[in-house]
Amino acid sequence: MAKKRNSDKSAQKLSFEQAAARLDEIGDRLESGKLELEETLSEYEQSVGLLKHCYSLLEKAESRIKLLTAVDEDGQAQLADFDDSATAMDETGKSRAKKRSSGVKRKNSDSGQDESSLF
Repeated sequence: MAKKRNSDKSAQKLSFEQAAARLDEIGDRLESGKLELEETLSEYEQSVGLLKHCYSLLEKAESRIKLLTAVDEDGQAQLADFDDSATAMDETGKSRAKKRSSGVKRKNSDSGQDESSLF
C-alpha cells in the first residue's frame, strides 16, 4: 500500500502533459500483452492515479477560464465564470460534435443520389 501512496504523490507533481504522456506509455505497455499479471495490475493502478490527477488538473484549469462578457464605460473587461454546460453531453448521450458532423442530405445532381454534406 505504501508503494501506491508514493506513486500517487509522484503523479501529483507531474504536469498535465507529463501525466498524459505517462498514461500513453502505460497504455502501450498494457496493450502489448507482454506484462506479467502483477505488473499489469501495478500499471493499471498507476494509470488510475494518473487519470485522477489529469481530471483534477483539468477541473482547476476550467475554473480559471473566464469569458469576456462585455466592456464597461471605462473600457474594462467584464468577466464571467466558464459555463461548461455548453460542452457537456446532451440528454440523449450524444455529443454535440456528432450532431454537427452529421451533415445535411442533398441530391447529387450528377447521379441523383443523396449525399451527406455540411453545405
